[in-house]
Amino acid sequence: MKIFMHDPDAVRQQRFVTALSSGAIQHELIPSTAALRGLAGLSTEAARSIPLVLGQQDSTLDQVIALRRSGCENPILILVDHRAPERDAALLDAGACDILAAPFHDREIAARLRTTFRRRNNLARNDITIGDLVVYLDGRDPEFQSLPVKLSAKENAVLCLLASNQGRVMPRTAIFELLYGLSEYQPFDKAVDIHICRIRSKFARVTPEASNMIETFPRRGYALRASQGAAIERACAQRQR
Repeated sequence: MKIFMHDPDAVRQQRFVTALSSGAIQHELIPSTAALRGLAGLSTEAARSIPLVLGQQDSTLDQVIALRRSGCENPILILVDHRAPERDAALLDAGACDILAAPFHDREIAARLRTTFRRRNNLARNDITIGDLVVYLDGRDPEFQSLPVKLSAKENAVLCLLASNQGRVMPRTAIFELLYGLSEYQPFDKAVDIHICRIRSKFARVTPEASNMIETFPRRGYALRASQGAAIERACAQRQR
C-alpha cells in the first residue's frame, strides 16, 4: 500500500517512518502544505487508494476542512503525540478517517490503513477473490489456483487497485496517479503499460490462463476479470441448478 505523508514535526515523522520498517507500506513525503492542494486533482479511483497521513499541529483541523472542501477524497489519518478527546472528535467530524497515537507500531499502522481502505472501497475483508485469483490487501503476493505470484510493490499496488474495482475499467491516468501521484519523478507515458505487461508475464509463469485476467480497453484503461476456467465452472453450476 502507498501513502502520502506530511508532518512538520521531524521527530514524529521519523518515528512513524521507522515503524514502517516491514516495507509493505510505501510512503511518499509531501514537503509543504501548499503541495497538499494537488490531492484534490487526483482521480476518484486513485484518491480512494492512497491514504494521506497528517501530523497534528495547530492548523491541522483547518487543513482537513480545506482539503475536504477542495474535493480531496483521499482517506485522511492524523498522527498525534497523545489522545485529546475534544480535538480528536473535531478532526473526525471535519473529515479525518482515523487518529493514530504514539508510540507507533507497524502492525497497528498497517491494520488501520487496511481498515480505512476497506471502508472507503466498501470491502468487508482483506482479500478479494476473483475467479481463481486471490488478491491480498496486506501486501502479500496474490495467489492463482493457490499458487503464489511474485510481484513488486508497484505491481501489487496496481493489482489491488484493479481488484478493488472489479467490473470497472480503470483509466490509465488513475493507475499512473496511484504509482507516481505527486512525486517529482514522472516517468514516461508508457510506464503503466509496462507494469501491466509485467504482471501478465508473471501470471503466465503460473499458468497461461491467468495472463488473460487483465483486459485491455483501448484508449480507456484496464479491468480485471475472472479467469475463463472459473467463468465456465460458474456457468456449468448455474445450469445444474
